[in-house]
Amino acid sequence: MVYLDGLLYAASSNGSVRNYMLSHNPKSIKLQQTFWDHSRAVNTVMFSLASEGPCRMHGIIGHICYLYTCSEDRYIKVWSVEKAKLVASVTHPQLRRLSFVCMTQSVRHLFCGTTGSTVCVFSKYNECERDDIHACNMPNANKCYCLQVSLKLPPMKMPSQNPTIVTQVKCCGPNYSFGQLWAADSLGQMTVWFVPDAGLDYVPARTWRAHQACCNAMDTTWKHMVSVGDDRCIILHDLATLLPARTIDVNIWCKELLNKPEIPRRLKCMHLVENYEEGGQLVIGSNYGEIFVCVTGREM
Repeated sequence: MVYLDGLLYAASSNGSVRNYMLSHNPKSIKLQQTFWDHSRAVNTVMFSLASEGPCRMHGIIGHICYLYTCSEDRYIKVWSVEKAKLVASVTHPQLRRLSFVCMTQSVRHLFCGTTGSTVCVFSKYNECERDDIHACNMPNANKCYCLQVSLKLPPMKMPSQNPTIVTQVKCCGPNYSFGQLWAADSLGQMTVWFVPDAGLDYVPARTWRAHQACCNAMDTTWKHMVSVGDDRCIILHDLATLLPARTIDVNIWCKELLNKPEIPRRLKCMHLVENYEEGGQLVIGSNYGEIFVCVTGREM
């Protein structure tokens, strides 16, 4: 789910994305629009970045023009937020056997994690930086959402001998820059690349086994990357050094609050809200139906 201008956008397993008008009375929340085009479950919903100046599409300063969705049907869909209409349908012949699991973005590129241990890099605008001969070389070809490069995670296999799944991707960096691309997989392994200012030379920075089981969610502050996984751990990684800063075992940390603390919790989702004065809050959901709320900053 994502939120924008009083509307909550929720993805569904039937291929739809619906938005609801939020109000002070939860009983009066009404369906506003439905985005239909995917044929299978929608895995990720994400808005485009707000334009720094007038946007290319509407000429509005600080405007968010697009909604991105990726699905198990092996397509990425680009929607107009204003008209709720499909703008582009993104795929590639090399990716027809892979499903898109997660997404993130930089100023220039859209990054999509797949079920084949790869992160696909697509152009967001009508600009292609590849130097080989492909469809973009045709006269008047549309270069928007052209596959630029596929970044491979180090080879590891699941117990079933299938490739690992990229479960989370995040483009971030110290002080909210877009200088690093983080990717986590279904074995808890993390890989970081340095994002180039120009070109497609994504340099691998570090790979390590952060979690002992699948990493299910990641979010970032101005200084740390926060990740949670099936190993019941919350891990804070320093964005400057790429090293773990703190590891928190929820079963130990919240032992006095848990019902049946002997049962290991799997941390499935996370939402991080920063507050410069009070430090913000971190909300985490477990497979046991629990929601953990903790204050971030000095008290964490």
